[in-house]
Amino acid sequence: MLSLPAIAQKKKKKKEDDTETPKKKEKKSPFKKYDELITPDALTDEGFFTVHIIDDMYYYEIPFTSLEKDMLLVSRIAKIPAGLGGGYVNAGSKTNEQIIKWYRVKNSIHLKSIAYASVAADSLPISLSVADNNYEPIIAAFKIEAFNKDSTAAIIEVNDLFLTDNRAISGLSEGMRKEYKVKSLDKSRSFINRMASYPENVEVRHDMTFID
Repeated sequence: MLSLPAIAQKKKKKKEDDTETPKKKEKKSPFKKYDELITPDALTDEGFFTVHIIDDMYYYEIPFTSLEKDMLLVSRIAKIPAGLGGGYVNAGSKTNEQIIKWYRVKNSIHLKSIAYASVAADSLPISLSVADNNYEPIIAAFKIEAFNKDSTAAIIEVNDLFLTDNRAISGLSEGMRKEYKVKSLDKSRSFINRMASYPENVEVRHDMTFID
């Protein structure tokens, strides 16, 4: 019978332990849990999109069934300062109207402006050329913050869509920008006042203060 010294046995055991496969760390999800994001303090308004308001943060809950569908985005001036536009612009005036679509791109949602000036049936070979020469510009991109409880909708934060000088939804025309020498939007004096969801649309009202 062969016996080994105790110290040799310990070294052998240690060597065997060193060969164990290290445990893989669980990859952290890039998304928050619904209840962590949409707390009991949230004001929720269900409609075309479900809207969540938490303090001064605003969220859209966009159903996946609404992605890649034509929608109409209309911008109007609800109220104007005296003399704006030389008397030719009134409260309620429409400043922009466009077709938009929402897309999911990996972990984000993109809002794109759609043009139908040039179209071709998908069955025609020229349709590829028409698509390449009418690429849909991105109005805004949003990180997906979370999914709703049954994972049928993505939740995005939309503050920056309405609190940056995004010309796609701005109340100022290019003519007024030149006339008043507008440089930028003053975020410290711009606010979202109201966000409400209805069966067929979402309405947002916000004050926009520009710097000249």
